[in-house]
Amino acid sequence: MKKCMMIGLFIIMAIGLSFNTICQSNAATKVKLNKKRITLQVGKSATLKLKGTKKKVKWTSNNKAVATVHKGKVKAKNIGQAVITAKVGKKSYKCIVYVGSTSTSVSNHSTVCPFCNGTGLELITQFDPLTGIPYSYQQTCSGCGGDGTI
Repeated sequence: MKKCMMIGLFIIMAIGLSFNTICQSNAATKVKLNKKRITLQVGKSATLKLKGTKKKVKWTSNNKAVATVHKGKVKAKNIGQAVITAKVGKKSYKCIVYVGSTSTSVSNHSTVCPFCNGTGLELITQFDPLTGIPYSYQQTCSGCGGDGTI
């Protein structure tokens, strides 16, 4: 009888210790994405990493016209916003991608300068890199500098 109780107690302790070890190892390996949001210019790329797991990751983009993803490498396609999702099993991790414009100016050399009547007047327009909306205009002239001074 005493021997049966000892064996039963030993089995209960072994189960308890193994359960405790399993719980501790799961708590120590927290899975997370290395970035929650990134900003890119059209044509540029960045790499996302899912840390804390060795399992296969499925990468997807909710807006492939704006940003695509392959094995964690995000490529910016067009101005806008996309959400990149990394999925492992039933758990999903998300990163918001903001894509802005690469062009910051537009030039027009066919305008006549009102100061020197030269044809080298250049209109420079600055654009917001995320929205593509112009916010600043500047004129320069190759003949007089755009201010009438030759």
